[in-house]
Formats: sequence, structure tokens, C-alpha cells
Amino acid sequence: RSYSVSGETRFYGSYSATMKAKVKGTDTAKGKLNKTSAQISVGGSVSLKLTGVSGTVTWKSSKSSVASVSKGKVRGKQVGKATITAVCGGKKYTCTVTVVPKKQKITYAKSQKTGQATLKWQKNTSARGYQIRYSTDKTFKKSVKTAAIGKNSTVKKTLTGLSKGKTYYFQVRSYGVYGGKKLYGDYSSTVKIKIRG
Repeated sequence: RSYSVSGETRFYGSYSATMKAKVKGTDTAKGKLNKTSAQISVGGSVSLKLTGVSGTVTWKSSKSSVASVSKGKVRGKQVGKATITAVCGGKKYTCTVTVVPKKQKITYAKSQKTGQATLKWQKNTSARGYQIRYSTDKTFKKSVKTAAIGKNSTVKKTLTGLSKGKTYYFQVRSYGVYGGKKLYGDYSSTVKIKIRG
């Protein structure tokens, strides 16, 4: 508003209309990533979005050899963990991404001998080894047994001591090792075998 002076007195006019302005390059207290943690497989991806901010968003990965990021799209490179950081207006927003081996696929499943079942699966070069789980319960909620394979070059396993004449359900998954801990990929689709008697 403006004013005029007469003697020692100021006479003020009315205030102008209200205006609002947005400062480019700053963010607001409502800035939020759509995910704070995510799991993807090697070769897989996930999209991160930062909302509630204005200005340019810069993305970076703590381990680009594990997970790379470009414009919010994260891609799994190898088994491990990486922190993806979005920076806007001086504030940082992070998401922890875990990269696991690809989902396995069983290529052969048959009971050729009494009380036995043989499985074969695809080799996973990004894995350290594999794990088989099997049960007479197709939901794998009871009587579940597992078998570990410690080499990624081993893609065949014969399981023994199975009940004759019963139907068993089998799944295989691969794992990698990061920071001394096993990181498991998704189990394969279930296959069923009736055990020879």
C-alpha cells in the first residue's frame, strides 16, 4: 500500500490484492517417496516417485553396480543392497533396494525309482546356489522339507526317502550372498510328482 504525508500525519491507502509466489528449486515439508524399501530381481526394475516437491530432482545410487537409477527408475544389476537417494531443494529422500536372483524355472521333474524324485532347473549365473522345498501339502504349510545346493553350476538333484505312492509338490529358488547373508529369489512354479512304489 502507499501513503501520503500532511504535516506530521501519514494517510495510508488500501493494500494491493494478495499474490502468491512459488520459489523454484525448493521443496516442501510434504515431500515423500512412494517407496522407502523395495525388492527387485536381477534384470528387474521398480519406479520411484517423489511427490510434494517443486524444482529439479536429482537421483543417485550408493552402489550403481548393484542397482542403477535414472529419473527414478531403478534397475537390478547384481545381488546385493543399495540406497537410492532423491535430492530436491537441499533435502534428501531415500529408498533401500534389495536385489535378489531371478525367479527359477524347473525344467524336469520325475520319479524314476522307488521312493525317489529327480528335479532339474535352469542355471542362474547371478546366484550362489539353490534351495528346493517339497511337501505332500500343496500349500507348503505343513510337513515341508528343504534341500540346499551350494553351487550354481549344479542344476540337478535326486531326493530320496520319499513315501511310495504319495504325491509330492516341489519348488526351487536361487540365492545370492551379500554381507554374509543369503538373499533369496522367488520360488519357481510348483510341480507335482507321484512317487513310484
